[in-house]
Amino acid sequence: MAIEGAMFDWSWVYFQDIVKAPKQLIILGYTSFVLMMATGRFLGDYLIVRFGRKKVIQMSGIFMASGLLLSVLSANLIVCTLAFMMVGLGGSCSVPTVYGVTGKHNKVNASISLTLVSTIAFLGFLIGPPAIGFISVFFDLRYSFMLFSIFGIII
Repeated sequence: MAIEGAMFDWSWVYFQDIVKAPKQLIILGYTSFVLMMATGRFLGDYLIVRFGRKKVIQMSGIFMASGLLLSVLSANLIVCTLAFMMVGLGGSCSVPTVYGVTGKHNKVNASISLTLVSTIAFLGFLIGPPAIGFISVFFDLRYSFMLFSIFGIII
């Protein structure tokens, strides 16, 4: 959820400062991310049934990391829009799938495991955006996105 938080808060800044998008297209990064996030959430159950949870989680991580890295490598409007779409698609299935697995854990009560996972996830959602800003003060917003791609690689 750190990546989701970063995309929610920093995508417009990325399109303004890095991509140098025209003023009327600055919202394109956020919009493309959110559209793919919603699309992926609708397709998530189908993908899990077809490919399994493990593959879906792995592909989610690959899409998030690849999208962030692609946006870092190219400041092109079209490339970054597609890259943000990849991040949205990757993020769309990861969180719901993790919650689904957590609720079915057989060694820890579902209420406890969901509370722990939710706390960690929302901590990432809250800490992610300020961390991106902190890193970008000393370096560049691109480096922040590059560092956050590590979360996708870890997944």
